[in-house]
Order: sequence, then C-alpha cells, then structure tokens
Amino acid sequence: MDRFQQIMLLGKIIFYDKELSENRNQTCSFCHMPETGFTGPVGALNQTTVAYPGSVRTRFSARSPQAHTYASFLPVLHYNPEQGDFVGGQFWDMRATGLRLDSALAEQAQGPPLDPNEMGSIDPACMVYRMSQRRYRSMAEKLWGRAGVRGPVAGE
Repeated sequence: MDRFQQIMLLGKIIFYDKELSENRNQTCSFCHMPETGFTGPVGALNQTTVAYPGSVRTRFSARSPQAHTYASFLPVLHYNPEQGDFVGGQFWDMRATGLRLDSALAEQAQGPPLDPNEMGSIDPACMVYRMSQRRYRSMAEKLWGRAGVRGPVAGE
C-alpha cells in the first residue's frame, strides 16, 4: 500500500470513529453518509436548512450537512483577476477559506469535531488527545512522525 492509500485509509478510519465525539456516539458519517452522497440520511431534510442532532442529541448544528465529495478540489480562497471575483474556499460565509492552513479542506474538516452542537469537542487539544489514544495513532505516526501526532505517549 503506497503513502496516498495509507492516508486515505486513515481518513476513512477517522471518518467512522464514534469515539471522537463528545458522548462517543457519533461519527462524521452520521451526518455525511456515503449512501446519500455524503449528505444527511433523510433526503427531505437535506433539501432544507434543517440540521441533524449532534453528539448531545438536544443540540443541533446551524446548518444541514453538505456533500463533501467535491471538497478536495477547491483551492484556497483567492482573487481571480480574469473573472474579477474571488474563487475557492469551502463555504459562502468564509468559515473555511484555506488561508490559515493553506487548505480549505483541512479548515472545513476542523469545523464539525470542534462545534459543541455537532461532535462536541470543546477545544482542538481535546480532539488531538482523543485521537492520540486511538489504535490508529501508530499509523498516523508512521505517516507524519511522532511530532505530527501530539498527545501523551505511554512510557514517556
């Protein structure tokens, strides 16, 4: 398996890991189901602005889940002089421009896990800690090195 395939596999494992949500009861795939084009599971709701419940079932996101199959093809937000307009980023409200991480996709992916109304983590450090405790930590360390995966290491 080459590096790209390993990264894709790790992404898929994380996408289906319910242990990352606040109550350990919800995965990314709960709202972004592959069977529905990576939108929510109820087609009628997907055509509205209705959102699905988060890890805390009485809390709802401000938006319905959008398909993300196109997401990796969008560039960082930038001005295109030929069009005379801005191009790129993930959303119209500019919440994932890509300017901070040099990747609109990476910025968008941080949204749901860190939203108290969605997956519910209160802080990026909490999410990193949870991920550092999962079995796939060694896989991430092989891909990006130990410095790329922060969190406590047994025996250190």
